[in-house]
Amino acid sequence: MTAPTGPVAISLFALAVFALALIVAWMTGDASLPILLGVAGSNATTVVGYWLGSSAGSRAKDATIAQQKGSTP
Repeated sequence: MTAPTGPVAISLFALAVFALALIVAWMTGDASLPILLGVAGSNATTVVGYWLGSSAGSRAKDATIAQQKGSTP
């Protein structure tokens, strides 16, 4: 089963934006670095939770139901 392109692109974009924000804040010595670290960690947790957590289980359930409906007349 291949992953849908939309959620993958959004996940990668979100992680890249926060990684870039962290790099810029670290390089400039911005005082908001601790806040950005918290946001980046929270965002990464959300992305991982989407792919491995309940959303992944929900997608698997939907696929199983679709297979069962397709095999019954």
